[in-house]
Amino acid sequence: MSSQGTLREHTRERGRRN
Repeated sequence: MSSQGTLREHTRERGRRN
């Protein structure tokens, strides 16, 4: 279940960098 937390963080960083 820790994977979901990491995936959410990566998606947030990707959207902010875009």
